[in-house]
Amino acid sequence: MQRQLLPQGRLHFMFNYYNFIPTVSVFGSSVQLTAYPQVQDGPVQFVVKEQDGQAELSLIYLSDLFSDHDFLQRAEHISRQIVSGTHTMGQLSLLLEQDQLQQTYAISPGVESPLEYETVVHGFEHQAALVSDSVAVSCGGDQLTYAELKQRSDQLARHLCDLGVKPGQRVAVCLGRSVHILVALLGVVKARAVYVPMDANYPEERLRFLMTDSEAGILVTESCVSSRIKTAIEADAVTLLDLDSSQWQADGGFDGPMPVGSDPLYAVYTSGSTGKPKGALVTHAGEMNLQNWYHSSLQLSGDDRLLLLSALGFDLTQKNIFAGLLCGAQLVIPAMDQFDLGTVQQTIQQREVTVVNCAPSVFYPLVEEANGATYPSLRYLVLGGEPINKELLSSWLSQSQCTLINSYGPTECTDVVAYHVCNRTEALDIASREIPIGGPICNTQLAVVDKCDRQLPVGLVGELCIAGAGVGLGYINRDSLNAVVFGPNPYGEGQGLDRWYRSGDLVRLNENKQIQYVGRKDFQIKLRGLRIELGEIDAALSALDGVKDCLTLVKDERLVSYVLAPSDLDLAKARKQLQQSVPDYMVPAAITVMDSWPLTANGKIDRQALPDPAESSKAEFVAPRNETEETLAQIWSEILGVENVGVHDSFFDLGGHSLLAARAVSKFRQAFDVDIQLRSLFELHTIAEIAQYVETMQWAAQSAQQAQDSAQSGPEEGREEGLL
Repeated sequence: MQRQLLPQGRLHFMFNYYNFIPTVSVFGSSVQLTAYPQVQDGPVQFVVKEQDGQAELSLIYLSDLFSDHDFLQRAEHISRQIVSGTHTMGQLSLLLEQDQLQQTYAISPGVESPLEYETVVHGFEHQAALVSDSVAVSCGGDQLTYAELKQRSDQLARHLCDLGVKPGQRVAVCLGRSVHILVALLGVVKARAVYVPMDANYPEERLRFLMTDSEAGILVTESCVSSRIKTAIEADAVTLLDLDSSQWQADGGFDGPMPVGSDPLYAVYTSGSTGKPKGALVTHAGEMNLQNWYHSSLQLSGDDRLLLLSALGFDLTQKNIFAGLLCGAQLVIPAMDQFDLGTVQQTIQQREVTVVNCAPSVFYPLVEEANGATYPSLRYLVLGGEPINKELLSSWLSQSQCTLINSYGPTECTDVVAYHVCNRTEALDIASREIPIGGPICNTQLAVVDKCDRQLPVGLVGELCIAGAGVGLGYINRDSLNAVVFGPNPYGEGQGLDRWYRSGDLVRLNENKQIQYVGRKDFQIKLRGLRIELGEIDAALSALDGVKDCLTLVKDERLVSYVLAPSDLDLAKARKQLQQSVPDYMVPAAITVMDSWPLTANGKIDRQALPDPAESSKAEFVAPRNETEETLAQIWSEILGVENVGVHDSFFDLGGHSLLAARAVSKFRQAFDVDIQLRSLFELHTIAEIAQYVETMQWAAQSAQQAQDSAQSGPEEGREEGLL
């Protein structure tokens, strides 16, 4: 029972309480018997002996196993505080005098700030004057030079001002992957407005909420997007500005007042535990502090080409959009609607990309399916959003000269607040799998604290709190939440450190004073680099007809949901309804219908007793019936790590997700020599459906080729033309 109640660590803890030791009389004299427990190899023993109205405490442990924690010294330190009059647990400090503050408030040692611009607009304008003919952004066959980008962003800024946009007003931007992204964002911030980036693939219900919650009266978009999302906005309340039209492209420059560092720059929406996403505001000054770290750490120059993989609506995207514009470099955007493995690989190689910044799960397929490509142009690989699996990268890293950087940071604090540069030995050492998230970027203070905001020494787990230049302005229309997570910094001493953000992330300091990520203190998760509040998924599930209660978990790197609902609940229909309210990456891979919850002895849901979703949702096995189905089953088995794949099994029920889908589609194209789109796998879940789709495409391609061959060879002799 003791080991079930107490947390398990590297050693076991043993507690003994003696209150039955009698006082005996020997030759007329009272003698107290003293019991000493046997010293055991391993456990920490805490013994309490009560006798004749007195208590004796004994602590027995192997000192050499606790040398890294200064265990005895800290026990003495706490005891002295109690004896000296400390009355509450919240007043006790675990830090010894020789403990140094864990983090520093300074520019990274030996590195001077390379950028002197107040805002990204100042930096871009300076570079546009220096390298006007250099390419600023490219996407497939489209590109814009710095001069062209300046002209178009000036035109948009002037048009926005003509529409009545005021400083600080929020303007929504919803675009696909194109060079228009930079035109839109620069145009908005030049007008001193705040842009709200929205992913064009979001469901209409989410787009409508973002427009309403952000109070954005203008939506900057393009015709291919606006035609699809018009029903998501109220036409009489929102002004649509179509970048494909010529209404805003009047000649002339823009001479409006420049933004200042304290101006808000953007509001990125993240998943919300209440069922609704929340918009986090950050400033120009916070972005420029981030860019100073990025440029100094990666030594960016005009020769660099930075790849943009993440969607417009994520905080990681904003850093990469502006980074190249501040040093005359080029932003490279792969020409694809959905993540396409082949397109990304081809773009890196043909464009000779030098910097990639993305989530680890996004990069793994690029090296696993590289077919020998080492991407020799890459100088830096910056990963963040989830722990790095070095084993999946080691083979590629051993052949590459690329430097690996692990980065960490919440949306509320302008993307990155901590980083760790992996030396080559560390990057290739598979035995030591954990890579720390490191130390603070410039002008940032990180503190590891307990529930009473006391700083913790090396080795102990606490919450990471962040102060400094990158801390944002808070959430839009969330005053009560702002009061909880943003507050006064008890360790701030001016210089922008008076306010901190409680991240909710549990971390510890290692012996090198580097921060290691442990987990979350709530139900927020990071899955494939995407930040998700499980409560938002549960709220969407609860809105479905027939669902009485629900619970969403992460199992084997995928979202699985359990619902209390009638047994005849149409799961296919439920999925489609979910896709109308939450993004694809938040739709559970599996939904299991239950009639009641398994409960623990104290009445809570017994999560360990929930059924395996793979088993409960697995269709009756039907073996592949032809060559096409056999090939598809082999591909699925290889990618999903599942044996005996049946033709009616769902790709996502077997553990598939968007990145694995991209790998599957890439292999489909190689196997069948047809252009299969990623979206097809989301719409056609089973091998039987996809096989029929592939065979139809093969037939269409063959028919088209036959028609072309026939046209080239001319009409057959004796055949009458013009008759059907």
